[in-house]
Amino acid sequence: MDAVLPSELFTVGNLTMINMLTNSLTGKLPSELGLLTSLTYLQVGRNKFKGRIPTDVGRLTSIQELRMYTNTFTGSLPSELGQLTNMALLEIYRNSLNGSIPSELGWLTSMEELKLSRNAFTGSLPTQLGLLTNMTLLEIDRNSLNGSIPSELGWLTSMEELKMSNGSIPSELGWLTSMEELKMSGNTFTGSVPSELGQLTNMALLGIDRNSLNGSIPSELGWLISIEELKMSRNASQGLFQPAWAVDQHDFLTTELPQGAYHLSLVGDQHRRIENVREHFHRVCSKRAWTVNQHGTSWNRPELPQCSIPSELGWLISIEELKMSGTLSQVSSNPAWAVDQHDTS
Repeated sequence: MDAVLPSELFTVGNLTMINMLTNSLTGKLPSELGLLTSLTYLQVGRNKFKGRIPTDVGRLTSIQELRMYTNTFTGSLPSELGQLTNMALLEIYRNSLNGSIPSELGWLTSMEELKLSRNAFTGSLPTQLGLLTNMTLLEIDRNSLNGSIPSELGWLTSMEELKMSNGSIPSELGWLTSMEELKMSGNTFTGSVPSELGQLTNMALLGIDRNSLNGSIPSELGWLISIEELKMSRNASQGLFQPAWAVDQHDFLTTELPQGAYHLSLVGDQHRRIENVREHFHRVCSKRAWTVNQHGTSWNRPELPQCSIPSELGWLISIEELKMSGTLSQVSSNPAWAVDQHDTS
């Protein structure tokens, strides 16, 4: 049964928290909401609220968390939100908000998590967001923004998770050394992959598949020693590929691995252990390597590549057993450190 907010609620001047998550509340948020100046937490997510977000929300100067996601709010995002300088979390994703993202959000210097995804925002991303240096999470994908990602986002050195949707990838993102997840899959990014992303050695997930990126994969991505999942397939360049050391086994290899990629196959506790060296080369050099045809509409199996065993495997000074038989790898002689004397590779 649908219901509306009772008007009596706005007479409780000392109210500090409202949680109305997942109800069937309808109608518009009344401007009287601004009377609750002691409010520190407001949760009205997953309801049926509609209409504009009242500008009086800017009077809630004690608010720390404002959650209004998954409703049908329309109109522009009030610039008055910039007055809520104590706010650490703002979630307004999955609505029908439009217009530009107000630059006044750059005043929210206490902000840690900002989620504006799945709306209809237009224009460019305000450079003032680069002032939110305490922010650890920014999600702004699935909108209608245009222009490039501001290089000022490189100032957000506390950032751990970033979801964006369009433009070129600025090299300044390489400054975000706390980054753990960079999600840009299924959007309209163009240009090349900046080599500076290789500096993000804490990153566990990089998703830039299903875009219009071009150019070659920078070898610096071999520095991502914490990587667990890397998705780069289905872009516009012949040089882009889904590496064999990615967690997602359902993506497809379309070109050679960059030098140093096998280093990443040896880190981590689940997918890149030393015991998996043989499996790594099997994926690269065996019949399980596939490529997409020039039209991108079907999958064809290529001729099996002839892969050489890199001499750098000699760095594995603690190795006790290395099995690489059953691949097409080639080596001029049987390595002295191979355990299986009957193997030839």
